[in-house]
Amino acid sequence: MGTPFQANFFAPVINELRNEIEFFVTAREHDNIREILDAKRIPYTTVGRHGGKELEGKLHAYARNIEEFIPLITKEKPDLMMTERWPEAVRVAFGFDIPAWTIFYEERERHVNKMVFPLSSKVFAPRFYSF
Repeated sequence: MGTPFQANFFAPVINELRNEIEFFVTAREHDNIREILDAKRIPYTTVGRHGGKELEGKLHAYARNIEEFIPLITKEKPDLMMTERWPEAVRVAFGFDIPAWTIFYEERERHVNKMVFPLSSKVFAPRFYSF
């Protein structure tokens, strides 16, 4: 979970399927994501931080976040990664040859979309969006 939207979007999916599927949830330390997951009783592991508004901070955070993901993914060995466009998660999944399913949510986030969708195995989009 990289944004509050993701925490709110995926919580019902996790709660619905938690008896059938084993989830390993990661949450970025940013914008009350962890508080949302705590309130929804979703266990998670904190990975990464937001890089701020400046490009240099974003790049440093991107690199650190990927470094934090690597040992977790090596240990957990997930079969699938699902996100609503968390670039670091998609990049690490790609590097480990884990299918990455992403959700097209915001067409105005051009830079994030350019980083995420080329590395995604599957992209889900509401019908009212056009590619």
